[in-house]
Amino acid sequence: MDKSINFSHRMGILVHGVIGYNFFKHFIFDVNYSKEYIKIYPPESYTYRKCKKCYQAKLYLREQKKKPFIVAQYLLEKRLIDITLLLDMGSGSSLGLFNNKKKEII
Repeated sequence: MDKSINFSHRMGILVHGVIGYNFFKHFIFDVNYSKEYIKIYPPESYTYRKCKKCYQAKLYLREQKKKPFIVAQYLLEKRLIDITLLLDMGSGSSLGLFNNKKKEII
């Protein structure tokens, strides 16, 4: 662990480490917010099941950055454009979107 990075001070709680790409790339995660659990499965033992109330999305891990991205669509005036969003569930913020004049996202 890099001692120059102090997450505990920022988060207000003791943080022992950060789980990143090297862990996530090997498993399937089942997150249930209402029951407050996360289950971790090896891909070969996981059985996909359909859920009418669930939202499923594919995450793409970019090798060079090793961060989870999701491809979504943004309604710009009357047309949809594809956008790539970085998931950062450990940041403590709900959502962060930034203007991108090149892609006309305001």
